Amino acid sequence: MTDAKKLKRKIRDRASRTGESYAAARRHVLAQVDDQRQKRSQQAASEARTAPATGAVSEARCIEKTGHGFDYWFAVLDRFGAPKKGHTAAATHLREDHDVSAWYSQSITVLYERARGIRVLNQASSGSHQVSVSRVLPAPFEAAQRCLTEADVRKRWLGAVDDVLAAPIDEAAEAGVKTKTDAAWIRIRLDREDSDRGRIELRISATKNGRSQAVARIEQLPDAEAVPPERARWRQAIDELKQVAVSLEGHALEDDAP
Repeated sequence: MTDAKKLKRKIRDRASRTGESYAAARRHVLAQVDDQRQKRSQQAASEARTAPATGAVSEARCIEKTGHGFDYWFAVLDRFGAPKKGHTAAATHLREDHDVSAWYSQSITVLYERARGIRVLNQASSGSHQVSVSRVLPAPFEAAQRCLTEADVRKRWLGAVDDVLAAPIDEAAEAGVKTKTDAAWIRIRLDREDSDRGRIELRISATKNGRSQAVARIEQLPDAEAVPPERARWRQAIDELKQVAVSLEGHALEDDAP
């Protein structure tokens, strides 16, 4: 039964029970529905504030950038019917109908879905799980990208990495590192039956302060249990990459010294 049919049935039931006109019963039922929706919105906002990990946006930052806090935006998504219409439609609604930036539309929608129990931490809207690991590299992009683009440099940090990761990384880099002015990246797709990992991207990017950043994004993990070991593997791998990137910068400084 659709929501509209359920609503009409509630109105008719109230009118029959109280003797009110259909219009009067409708006003009372709609007021009750709105009150229940508001309570759900406020409860979800409260849970988002107290969650162990709220994601990439705090409520203070949300207010600064959008003009409103979680109570307001969660109520907007509840009125829109976000749980049934889905993540893409909900984020698009915030962006196109409420002038929220693309990044905050996505972030607010993800927090809302977690608080409403639609998805859990590290779970994508598709139902699969994902995890990201990042490190700031105290070395310029020109030095750091060599950790992907140059085989001898790659060997230095991959030699200390679990072969479960080292071999696929090296194979993907050998097949071709994608580059542009401020970024270098590889994509790994694991289709082996013995693997619990899906699509992976390892990216090194320039930052504004003359340093760089390494980010590994692992998608399509089968369940929440697969997240912690994958996060641990990549933290160790990127820490090794960081050490080599820093050492490369050290050599560059020595070579450039007068």
